[in-house]
Amino acid sequence: MVERSRPAGSPTPGKRADLVVLGDDPRRVNLSRIAGTEIVATLVDGRKAAPVEAP
Repeated sequence: MVERSRPAGSPTPGKRADLVVLGDDPRRVNLSRIAGTEIVATLVDGRKAAPVEAP
């Protein structure tokens, strides 16, 4: 669970971030299709991470 008692920060030039880019909006996808949502890119500490195959 993410702690919300303090601000999470702001995306500004020069800062590093962990980020996942999805191929669809999980808030609008039918629940039966969420598991199949494409992961377009993953960034860890501001760098593109290698793709990981699903089990």
